[in-house]
Amino acid sequence: CRATLSGWKARQVAMLQSAGWRVEPGVANFFVAACACSARAGGSLGTENLLVSLRRQGYKLRDCTSFGLPGRLRIAVAAPEVQDGLLAALAACGAVPQEARP
Repeated sequence: CRATLSGWKARQVAMLQSAGWRVEPGVANFFVAACACSARAGGSLGTENLLVSLRRQGYKLRDCTSFGLPGRLRIAVAAPEVQDGLLAALAACGAVPQEARP
């Protein structure tokens, strides 16, 4: 349902922003975001390592380098329990500042 997805997206965007991520505005059921701790995850090699680590944990995000957006990831809107798991996975990868970790 559109209202459900809208609520989930607002929660997910707010969660990532509070964890120090920059989220690009958009109206689709996905969004583009970049880790604020770019020294660890922002460059193309850092992004690749982050994606590999997340995939090992069951999270499939898309590298936006081929869209001309290096260091950014395309993230699908997910249910709240998946969002919480993603935040924990990002924290485990070092892509969330210590003070924002769950």
